[in-house]
Amino acid sequence: MKAQQAYYHARDIIKGRFPEAESTIAKDPKYAFLYAENVLKGPFPEGEASIATDPMYAYWYAKNIIKGRFPEAEPSITTNPYYAYWYAKNIIKVRFPEGEPSIVKDPVYAYYYALYVLKGPFPEGEAIIATEPKYWDLYCEHFGLKEEINWIKEGF
Repeated sequence: MKAQQAYYHARDIIKGRFPEAESTIAKDPKYAFLYAENVLKGPFPEGEASIATDPMYAYWYAKNIIKGRFPEAEPSITTNPYYAYWYAKNIIKVRFPEGEPSIVKDPVYAYYYALYVLKGPFPEGEAIIATEPKYWDLYCEHFGLKEEINWIKEGF
């Protein structure tokens, strides 16, 4: 039986835990997360190693199941600017230095990271934010930097 089939069997037929299939479900990040959320309605320790490999499911597991930091998943989460930002904002609620190399690759999430996580300028992200005029203007306006660092946008 595949992880998908086992998950749906547990959710729709058994309407509860399916111990005989948990080792199969645990190997698939998507179905391990869904099993924890919709069947167990709580942590699924056997599936955490698999869940930790996928930035999306790792973030949602941290947010909806653990309701806090998921250290084993942080290396995976740091690979995706979207989930690195949301993890910093909603889970750890402070600067997330390990995720910044990914966040600085996306102008929108670099801007949001400065605004909602750092609550101040994000010098490492300014070059990428400047590639999106709308977000660059908002960034400069919000942090009062328009005159001081306009050279980034204009290329010196």
